[in-house]
Amino acid sequence: MEQYSMETRLEALFRQWCDNTIDEKDIPELMQLMQDTGMHQELEKLTRAVYFQQEATPFFTPEQKRKMFLEIVRPADFSGSKIKYITSIAAGIALVIGVSCYLFFSKKHTANTGKILANDIAAPTAAIGLLQLENGNSFHFEDTRSGTVTNQENIKIVKYDDGTIAFNGKTNKPMSGTLTVPKGSKPIRLLLPDSTLVLLNAASGITFPSAFTGNERKVVFYGEAWFEVKHDPAHPFIVKLDKGQVKVLGTHFNIRSYNNDAQTKVTLIEGKVTVNDNVVLKPGQQAVVENNTPNLLKHPDMDEALAWKNNEFNFNGWEVPAILNMLSLWYNFTVEYKSSIPAGHFSGSIKRDNNLSQVLKILETGGLQFEIQKDKLIVY
Repeated sequence: MEQYSMETRLEALFRQWCDNTIDEKDIPELMQLMQDTGMHQELEKLTRAVYFQQEATPFFTPEQKRKMFLEIVRPADFSGSKIKYITSIAAGIALVIGVSCYLFFSKKHTANTGKILANDIAAPTAAIGLLQLENGNSFHFEDTRSGTVTNQENIKIVKYDDGTIAFNGKTNKPMSGTLTVPKGSKPIRLLLPDSTLVLLNAASGITFPSAFTGNERKVVFYGEAWFEVKHDPAHPFIVKLDKGQVKVLGTHFNIRSYNNDAQTKVTLIEGKVTVNDNVVLKPGQQAVVENNTPNLLKHPDMDEALAWKNNEFNFNGWEVPAILNMLSLWYNFTVEYKSSIPAGHFSGSIKRDNNLSQVLKILETGGLQFEIQKDKLIVY
């Protein structure tokens, strides 16, 4: 099939998809065309072109279409610790079109008259951390220069040139410390005494000893973080959470466990972990813990789970409160709803170094209006 005819066919099927006239037997062909990286620019143009078409009664429900798109971007296969994905471009396309589908099928969609955001909130530019020691001493890391921060009472704290904070102490007199990263901070890298690396997202905290003793390496954690655990079969690494625990020997994984989240999510990239002592994860799998009960997802959205680590926001079929809660941790604002909480699900992907107003444009396409007043976001 020639390039020109492929583009023509894509346009025809895509428009049928969006105005709900597509024949079910043509859907696999549309899915195949969407996976063609050469169609990426054409899909972007088509998405913009159909934004203002009149919506019709859906042939498929928004949830059915969302699930079809998720099938496009789920991991294709697993080989050891390496996860092969169907192209990231296809994932991006799915997210862009997810916004389109919301526009067409949300019954509460209205034209966005656009409230001008006279104020704005910039993305964080500094990594801000507070380390509080068991002996009462504390250290702020926003403006701390690289080098040895302190070396006393069997405790040595060093800040490296790349911003990593290393915490060590003698085993005969271990002392605990708690590192907290506030809302509105860039992530902070922490090197634990066993050389385990932890990357803490905003609004997160971890409590750990200056030296690991005994048969286990145990830390207490809340928020979101990426762990690269030093392999040590004789001393399992245990992360205690509000909603359970994660036990590992040596592995790379992500934990999202904020106190106000209904769910805790543990996503494994490399190695093997046990969640709440009864769910074992393999690379590319995720455990979702709700009401202290973990459930195994064999094909999670890996791009979404690791987006923050790659300096992105990535939400696929999220409700408005969940999106704004996630944004509030990064931009450090509170939310006020002037009317009822907006319904509907949104999808989108954007870099985290954009100003808040740029990120909100994804939600504005669904008819929402916003106003920023200092550190408050008002939703109309």
